[in-house]
Parts: sequence; structure tokens; C-alpha cells
Amino acid sequence: MTLVYDALDPFSDIRMSSLSSVRIKVHPSATGALKLGPAPDLAARLEGMRPDLVPLFVEERLAGLGIGLHLTGDERLPGRPEVWDLLDRFWDHDSATKEWAQASVRMANTYALVIRGVARLSISTDALAKFLDEHGERTRAIWARADPFPVLRVAALANEALLEHWIGESDKALAMLDYLERREISDWDRRMVDEKRIIILVESERLDEARSLLASLPERRCKGTMGRIAKDLGV
Repeated sequence: MTLVYDALDPFSDIRMSSLSSVRIKVHPSATGALKLGPAPDLAARLEGMRPDLVPLFVEERLAGLGIGLHLTGDERLPGRPEVWDLLDRFWDHDSATKEWAQASVRMANTYALVIRGVARLSISTDALAKFLDEHGERTRAIWARADPFPVLRVAALANEALLEHWIGESDKALAMLDYLERREISDWDRRMVDEKRIIILVESERLDEARSLLASLPERRCKGTMGRIAKDLGV
């Protein structure tokens, strides 16, 4: 992970504090003193936790650190050690529930951001290929837990397309998005698919295609990342 340290998100702790604010209970005390101590580590938090609450715990942690169900490419890696402890503990855990599939999509998204960071480094071709093979396979396997749940599967496939682009397979990525475009998907998912397509076109320097797509979209879809790109391209 040190290879991509410059991609760490300095604001992740602030978001986590907003999500999980400190709570103080005030009650009579024999000493009258306020005692402060370190927060319990991950193992202590998970000890005795009901199994059905683990997916919610994992998802809350990753969501609070800015890892969404849909990748946009604007994310930065969270720097808290707890996140990597969490992934090391649960990346190979599997449970056939929608809750765990949803948490798994966020876990895979985090790994995808690591892969993006490493793919941009100046390292030997052999070392990069070995890293991409090993970690790409793991990331795709985690996304695959969403297969039984159509809504989550759309997000996972769209994210996988973006990953393919990051590792140099842009044409394959666009073909995956074409497949999703032909499916019956929600308006929100269609917006995210369009957004990923535009990101890929822009980063592949296919600017005329990006402008054409942006001009064809309803104005309500051109917000956030797409709105920023449209402004930069003069659409």
C-alpha cells in the first residue's frame, strides 16, 4: 500500500468523525474524574458482534470513508489503518446475502482504487503484470458476489469496466458498458454508466465522442462529475 501513499485521502478521518461521532455518557462517579483512553481496535469491536451485523459494520466504515457503490474515479484511498485491517480480515469471507454483497462491492471498489494507483507507477512491466493479475483476480471475485442481485450486479459490472480502463483495456471497458446500456436498468444506474463512459472517452483522448455523448444527454444527468467534464469540454 505504500506504493500509492500519495493517493491517500486526507479528509477520510473527517468524514468518519461525522458518521461516527464520539458519544459521552454522564453519570455519577466515585472519583469525579473523566478518564480517556484509546478506542477499541477492530478485533475488539468485532468480538461478540452478531454475524448479521458484520456486513452493515463493514459497509458503514467504507461508506463513511468515501467509498461508494459506484466508482467515479474521483475517489482517493482512505488512509486509516483500520480500513486495511478490515479488508484483510474480510476480503475472502463470503455470505449469500444481499447485505454482504453490497459490502463486498465497496470492498472491491477499494481494491480497484489501489490497482489504479499502482498501474500509474513507473515500475517494471513484469512486476506490474504480476500485481495486476493477482489483485485484479481478487477484485473481480469480490465483485462477483453481487451476481445474484441485479441492482448490485449493474454497479459491480460498471465498476469493473472502469477498472479495465485503468489497466489499459479501454475498448473492453466500453464494450462492457455497451452491454449494460442494453439492459433494463434504473435511471440512476444509467447515469452512472454514462458517466463512466465519458470518463473513459476523455482519458482516452476521444474528446469528440465525449462531447457528442454529453450533448445528447438530458440536462438532469449532467451533474457532478459529468457537469464538471461538460464545462471543461465546452459543452
